[in-house]
Amino acid sequence: MTQGQLARWIADTLTLQFSGKRLNEGKLLELGLFSGEKRTQMLCLHTVGELGLVAGSNRIPLVGAIQLIDGVLSLDVGLIQQLVDSTATGDERYTPNTARREVRKLETAAMHEQWRKEYQALKKKWSNMSDVWCSQQIAKMACANGKRPETIRKQMKK
Repeated sequence: MTQGQLARWIADTLTLQFSGKRLNEGKLLELGLFSGEKRTQMLCLHTVGELGLVAGSNRIPLVGAIQLIDGVLSLDVGLIQQLVDSTATGDERYTPNTARREVRKLETAAMHEQWRKEYQALKKKWSNMSDVWCSQQIAKMACANGKRPETIRKQMKK
């Protein structure tokens, strides 16, 4: 049995959505997300030296997790749940990426700025109209992006 076949068997036995991605210079093979009692972690097969199951920074030997019950090979799910639950919540391989959040912040700021420009243009043309009326007019424009007039009113004077 190859490492790939073994990894697939483990993933199928634990009903994981098999990933099969190699990590850490080929030393780890991702099996899929496994849920314990407290946490859900990516479960990996350590393929160099002694085979083992890895979750976060903890590892157990694969031999200790395999059971023979009534002539059928199975895995000790309780032991694997303990492995997943005992890992630290932060996986050292995970580095947060804030780029998407920063892009969304900039897009929102640009949208608010557009609302302010439209408000100033409306106030110049219709100086006697209320802020509520202005926000209702801006809400009908394409720059409103489907936002409610009340949301626009809160942002247009800042």
